[in-house]
This record gives sequence, structure tokens and C-alpha cells, in this order.
Amino acid sequence: TGTQPRRVLIRGLGESMAARDPNIEDVLADPILTLHNWKGEVILSQDNWSEDPDWETIDSVGLSVGAATPADPDEAAILTTLEPGLYTVVLSGIDGGTGLGLIEVFDASSESIETRLANISTRVHASTGQEVAIAGFVITGQDPKRVLIRALGPELLKRDVSGVLLDPQMSLYRGQDMIATNDDWEDENGFLITESSKKVNTSILDEGSKDAAMVRELEPGLYTVIVSDVNNDAGIVLLEVHELP
Repeated sequence: TGTQPRRVLIRGLGESMAARDPNIEDVLADPILTLHNWKGEVILSQDNWSEDPDWETIDSVGLSVGAATPADPDEAAILTTLEPGLYTVVLSGIDGGTGLGLIEVFDASSESIETRLANISTRVHASTGQEVAIAGFVITGQDPKRVLIRALGPELLKRDVSGVLLDPQMSLYRGQDMIATNDDWEDENGFLITESSKKVNTSILDEGSKDAAMVRELEPGLYTVIVSDVNNDAGIVLLEVHELP
């Protein structure tokens, strides 16, 4: 959001996940990133970050925002400056390869301007165990920030997405501590969630749907959202985190 361009660092990781945690298996080998504009047009694509002509800058910018150097030279990274607007990043494996992958998006601009990252939504296949959907986000600054977090399964049926997670549930962690959970969004505070959805111009959830959502005021810090299905089923889920005004 905003009126001025802002620089972002986007990374697609596989082996780095296993390097951080030996219990993580079947990671995505040789990830590929493609960045699309709101029209769906590919504006950038990147395969091996170590072969990028500007790889040293990519590495130094990553370190400056707290992101360790990728463990594998075949992982992907894009450092670019974007105009305000809607963008989509697609992470895939070379030659159709599959596995657990991690997409990271960092605010990499040191300039103090009003343009900022305002929300992120990720569509993934979620299951159980290592294959639950996980989203991490960081709130910086000194003041608390209100956020709307949603895990959408049934809502996606209206968008012609098949094989969705029929009854998603979410847990919100700060560090290792679970601080909130939600199963059905109306059990949280349906009116507040509907009004918050209107404020950020996102879809209004149907009454009685099994989608999950919550509104929370959070102190600056590192947060993680974990999404799975109440009945341990597998399927597609859209995990959203919106900054609220």
C-alpha cells in the first residue's frame, strides 16, 4: 500500500529448512520463484540465487533483515523494487519437482516512507504432521498492531477451487507460546471479523461456513500461525494475514 515504490526481498527455500531443523524431510529441491503482477503477467523469474549477477547484494540485504544466507546455492531469491499494488509469488520445483518449501517476503527498504507491506495471503496444500500449513510474520516498531488472520477452505469453493480443506482450524503462537486458537470464525466474534474484512477490502465469509478467522491486537514480535483440518483431512487452504487500520 501507499504511493511510492518499496524494495522487497523474496526468497524460495528448500534445503535451508532442513539445515535449520534436521527433523524436516522431503524438502523442495532446486526451487524456482516467479513474480506476477495483478494481471497475472510474469514480471520476474529466478532459479539459482548464487548465479544472480547481484548475488552479493541479495546476500547482504538478506543478512540486514535477519535472513541467514541460503544453505543451498540452488535456492531462489529475488531482490526488486515494486510499485504499490497487488503481487503474486509462485514457488515451484525444477522439472516438476515437489516437496516442502518456504516462501519469504521481507521489507528490504531502509527509507522511511509511508509505503509498506500491508497483507499477505498464501494458498497451500495442508495436511498433518510436517505438512500442516505454517505462516510466520513479524511486527516491528514499538506499538501494538491489530491484525485479521483467516484460514479459508470452504470459502475457496466459491472461487472454483477444488479439493479444499473443509474444516480448517488455526493456532497463533508468539515464539513457542500458543496465544490464540480458532476453529469456526463465527465462534470468535463474527461481527468484528465481518467488519474487519470490509475495512481491508477482502471477502465476507458466509454465515455457517467452517472457515477460521480471528482479530487480535499484537505486540511487536515474531508470530506463527499453524493451520490444519479438524478431522485430519488434507486439502487446499488460503492463509491470510491483514494489517488493520
